[in-house]
Parts: sequence; structure tokens; C-alpha cells
Amino acid sequence: MKRIERAYWAIGCWLVLALIGYGLQPLVSSSGSVDLQRQLLEQALQHSLISEAEERAILDRQGLLDRFLSADFAGSLFQLIPARLSPHNDPHPRRSVARLDRGSESGLKAGMGVIGASGVIGKISSTGPGWSLVQLADDPAFVIPFIDEGGRLAIYAGGPDRGQGHPRLRVDPVQLGESMVVRTHGGSGIFPEGLVVGIVSEVRIPFRDTVIQPTSTLHQGQEVLILNPMTRLETR
Repeated sequence: MKRIERAYWAIGCWLVLALIGYGLQPLVSSSGSVDLQRQLLEQALQHSLISEAEERAILDRQGLLDRFLSADFAGSLFQLIPARLSPHNDPHPRRSVARLDRGSESGLKAGMGVIGASGVIGKISSTGPGWSLVQLADDPAFVIPFIDEGGRLAIYAGGPDRGQGHPRLRVDPVQLGESMVVRTHGGSGIFPEGLVVGIVSEVRIPFRDTVIQPTSTLHQGQEVLILNPMTRLETR
């Protein structure tokens, strides 16, 4: 047998023995050793998943900032503050809220608007160190002005059911049709003009019974932006 063939044969035998030893290890190892190995493997997997989720969140946050940091949006006099929004169960059955991982330490205050990749998410209702609660766009107490595709003004209100809202008041002769996108008016000072409020899913009579569906991601964990109105002094 040639030298190189003997070397290959030796390597092959070593691999076979290693595989056999690995397969027999659970049979000869103590249960404590096996449990320890399993625990270490689970911890390594958890750390890997956490790192992957954090990297994905950073990419989502940067993508959201890049999307809204346009010339038009920057000129709307809002500072964009990124945060992570998580679902939150309120003890009151009619309330629709979520939680942010930022609060008073970041300058967040009640009344600031919150937006996501699909449009309006809600408004901050309360803050504390490291946290804020958001009144979502389908909460019955959530109210903002909106415009139809012709720029005519009406008032949007959330609810009464989860995942929907309706036009509470017609200021101008608003005309709504199914699948029409309604957008923020911009006159409230909370949101700039042109952000998506929702899509008309059902046109009903009377007008206030028409159903407007806000973004479907309201109750999902996601990266969001808080709109902090800047004073004229800050914009110089």
C-alpha cells in the first residue's frame, strides 16, 4: 500500500471511530453531564436568536428612519425619535394601547404622535423612565383630523371595535369610497400632512358608520418613530 493511501485509510478510520464515539457518548456519560450539555446548547441557541433579533431590529429601525428622513418630512418641523413598540394588555376592555421602550428620559411626552412603516400608529398617553404607553389608532378615544383624496377635511375616531375606526364628523363635503386611502390633515400639530390614517373598508349610511381600517400592524411588535414637534428656535 502506498504511503498516501495508508494516510487516507488512517484518516478514514479515525473519522469512523470519532463518529462511533460521539454516538455512544450519551450511553456512557452520566445523566448530569448530558443535562449540562443540553443546557449549554439551549443557552447558546437562545443567545444566537437574541443576537439575530437585535440585528434585525437595528436594520428595521434604520430603514424606517431612512424612509421618513426625506426633504418633505424633515421640513414638517418634527424630530424623529426611534423606539420599539410592543403589545400591551390594558385592564379596561375598550382601551387599545401599546408600550414603548423609551420614555421621559428621551424627552417623550403625552400627546406626541407615533408612526410606523404603514402610517399612523397612535399617540403617547403617558410616560415614565424607560417606558411610554401609546393610545393606538383603534382606541375609541383616539381622534385626529383627516383628509380624503380630494383634500376635504373630516374627523377620524378609533373603535368601536378592535382594528377599525370611523369618520366622526364631516367638516367639508368629504366623499369616501371603498379602498380609498385617507391621510392626516396636518392641522393638529401632532402629525404632518399626508401620513396614512387608514383605508376605507365599508361605506355606510349614515356617514359616521363608515368603517376605516388603520394599519394592520397596530397590535404587533415593531420599530416606530415618535414625532417630537420642534420649536422655531430649534430649527435654525
